Amino acid sequence: MRSSTATLRLRIGRQTFVVATLAAASRRYAEERDRSRLGASHFPEGALVTADGEVLRVSYNGRIWRGEWPEAELVRDPAVVGEDSSG
Repeated sequence: MRSSTATLRLRIGRQTFVVATLAAASRRYAEERDRSRLGASHFPEGALVTADGEVLRVSYNGRIWRGEWPEAELVRDPAVVGEDSSG
């Protein structure tokens, strides 16, 4: 998923954004969330569609998840200090 040629599509509500990495998807989600000034109960969860069609979830805090609750696997946590910003 770290390939620079991979295309990721981040869907938030009716909007779709093309992003290059998981880190970029998390950042873009946070930017849109902050711009909206909506709280967690009103701002939609993000859907991150990978080049191979997998759909990952982006939660209000910008974390990216694989799978359904309650067994979802954390894929990326933007709050982790020292995390590689490219992935």
